[in-house]
Formats: sequence, C-alpha cells, structure tokens
Amino acid sequence: MPNKKYFTNNIYLVLIFIGTLCLFFLCSKKTKNGLYIIGFSQYNSIEPLRIAMNNSIFDEAIKYSDILKLEFADGEQDPLKQESDIENFLEAKIDLLIVAPKGDNSLTSIMKRDYESKIPVIVLDQMPEDEYYTCFIGVDNQAIGREAGKFAADTLNGKGNIVVIQGLPGSYTTEERNKGFNEIISKYPELNIVYTDVTDWLIPLSITKMEIALREHNKIDFVFAHNDQMAMGAYLASRSHNRESRIIFVGVGGLSGSIGELQAVKEGKINATFLYPTYGKEALEYALKILNGEKVPKVVELKTRMITIEDIEN
Repeated sequence: MPNKKYFTNNIYLVLIFIGTLCLFFLCSKKTKNGLYIIGFSQYNSIEPLRIAMNNSIFDEAIKYSDILKLEFADGEQDPLKQESDIENFLEAKIDLLIVAPKGDNSLTSIMKRDYESKIPVIVLDQMPEDEYYTCFIGVDNQAIGREAGKFAADTLNGKGNIVVIQGLPGSYTTEERNKGFNEIISKYPELNIVYTDVTDWLIPLSITKMEIALREHNKIDFVFAHNDQMAMGAYLASRSHNRESRIIFVGVGGLSGSIGELQAVKEGKINATFLYPTYGKEALEYALKILNGEKVPKVVELKTRMITIEDIEN
C-alpha cells in the first residue's frame, strides 16, 4: 500500500502540472478555436503603397491561417475613424495590433491606451514620435532623400532647377525625405529648389501642383516626388506642356502590377524610383515572434535601393 509520502509527492506533481497548463493558456491568449487574433488598422486603402501593404499582409496571413486570424479595419483617411477602429480592437481583446498610421500624432492617445493594456503593437512605415509600441518596422526615409539628392546632383552636374512634390503635410515620411534631400542639395549652390508643395500621394493633385510649377518656371530640370504616383502626375502635367523630355522624374515605391509604376520606369517616363517594402512578411514574422514570447528589437529597419531602367534591363 502506497505511503503518505507517495500521495503527497503526487499531489505536488498534479498541482505543478495544472499550474503549468494554466500558465500556458494565459500566456498563449489564444481563442477558443486555438487561433491568435491579430488586428490590422490601416489609415487608408487608397494610396498605392498602402494597397500593396494590405495585400502583402493579407497574403502572408493566409500562410499562417492555422494559427492566427487577421481582422482588418480601414481608417478611410480619417484619423478619428482609425482611432475608433483601434478602440474596437482593444475592446475585442485581440492578441496583437498592427497599425499603419497616417504619420502624425493623431493616434497618440489610443496608442498609449493600447500600450498600457499590455497588448503588443507593431507600427509600420510611419515612425511615431512617442514610444507606445512594441516594435516599429520601417525604412530609413532620410537615406532615400539623400540618395535622390545625390542622383539630382550627379545627373544635373550640380546645376539646375528642382521641383519637390511632397506627400501629406506633417507626416513622418514626408519630413524625413525632405530632410535627406535638402541635406544634399544644400551642398550645391547652383542647385535650386524653385517650387515645392504637398499633395495627397495621388496622381490628380500632383498634376495640379506640377501645372502650377510649370506655369511659374520656364526651366525645370528635375522633379523629386515622394512617391511614384506623384512622379507620374508630374510627368503627365509636363507632357501636356511638351516639356517632359527636358525633365528628370524620380519617385519612390517601385511597385509592380496594376497599382504600381515600375512599368513607368521601364517605359522611360520615370527616370528612377526607390524600391519600397510592402511589409507583409516582416509584419507577420515579428508578430508571431512577439506572440511566442520572443524578444524583438524596438526598431527594425528594412532595406531599399534606387532602381533605374538600366537596372531593369540588366
């Protein structure tokens, strides 16, 4: 007959086993059907780069459909709606939040609430000014601006008139690309930025802005647009004035397919672009690392590079 010590030891083992199970289920925070719930809040689904980001994340999530479920909310270019979307995610007690913000401080309050509620958050592309996030994944946009500036200086031999068409005013991406570009251009006294203005990242308004620049300046040698769509808008406006062959157009994005303008580089309409990440692979990779309890860097910087028609042909 087993002695008292035998029963005592077994009771301890059972308690340890039960405690381990409880800890496992508390830490895993999975739903009843065993899936992690990840909320993805996007500022809008109009800009080509954001559309590509959405598709990339959706496609990547399918690969992990056995362990996670992705819930999506489109902010429709309204910071208040995006804030409300994130609040809904928090109330639904998601396991992790992925945010692609506008790039200003409009989400600071809700991001602080998320961070303090211990729900991990990954921010994509637009670096927040605060630190209410678990991991930021993005690109060195100042470096893009600097490389665009070097390309302008080289192709114009240090002399010429430049137009800069920016994205949304006050956004992190806009400010960083401007800083990098101006840092280089300021080194060349005969390189002049004769016109600069902000748009909404899309073709129609960039056409309007370029029309203004063309009317105000008889000589424009170079256009640095903060994305490929705006570079195409500048090209189309210049073509309507029969001046496109005298201007070098540079954009950012390098997207292929129906929403991209990589084809415009192949056709010689845009002279250069910068390949930009769509974030799907990295967003889900780091999300799962966080959910599995792994330590991740606060900032993950992805690579980009300039591409011209020579790169495509080779």
